Amino acid sequence: MMNPSNGNVSVIRQDHGEMNQKLLERQAPASLSPVESAGRIVKMSLSSPEGKRLFLRYFDITQLHMHYISKIARLSLPDADIELVEKQVFDLVQEKINIVDKEMVRVEQELRKHNIDSLATYTIVPLTLEARVLGKIGRRLLELTGKIDQLMPMLETMAIDELISESQLNIKKTFFKKSVRAVASVVRTLKSSLQKKSAAIVNSETTATGKKNPGDQTDHSSSSDFASENKVADVDIVETVQSTDIKIMTNKSGNEIDTVSSDISKLVGATEPIELPAPEHI
Repeated sequence: MMNPSNGNVSVIRQDHGEMNQKLLERQAPASLSPVESAGRIVKMSLSSPEGKRLFLRYFDITQLHMHYISKIARLSLPDADIELVEKQVFDLVQEKINIVDKEMVRVEQELRKHNIDSLATYTIVPLTLEARVLGKIGRRLLELTGKIDQLMPMLETMAIDELISESQLNIKKTFFKKSVRAVASVVRTLKSSLQKKSAAIVNSETTATGKKNPGDQTDHSSSSDFASENKVADVDIVETVQSTDIKIMTNKSGNEIDTVSSDISKLVGATEPIELPAPEHI
């Protein structure tokens, strides 16, 4: 793998974190503080503006949605259903990783073919952070984000050396950024569907209990505990991602491709018991 040169030229004014600080202020990630589950701290450094923004916008909020699916929804829904959803999301993330890996190999071969042995660099210092990883989906999503961050300067180098046009550069960037957005959209949609299904089960159990014991005021701990936890999830898991146009991928012929809808459709077909609403635009 090619490594970017340090770019320490005297005429270049290095940014020492001012832009990163502004970015953190504008793109505050979702808080994982309500999550009681253990997590593993993973140190990470992101250089490209695309990688930084993808992480801040989508990583923590997607982990919160997956926490609901893996932990909270399991309290009322069959474990087999949850495992099926987890596997489908895992396979989706892995599919996106494989696509990025293939592109990185292709671009590196193209650069070597043209005797280009150094990559474009950024004057803004990398954003160094400690990511709290809650599960295997979060770990894979972090890997996907990191690979896209590595790919961005490789694509920039191809544009600088006229191997691709600026228009092609923009199309490729949009395509790969869409990988993270698509995963986030699918997870959010599945979480919302499971949440509605769980609430319906709790309500039906409460109604059935009320009919059997109309004068009984006894506290039914199992139903109330889950309803309370479900309510906490509703309050704490707040979507912070701003809406963007999901039809931003373009194939070689210039046709737009809505991959978020495609990814959700694949999951819907494999999980018939789960009713998915129309995917939200992100």
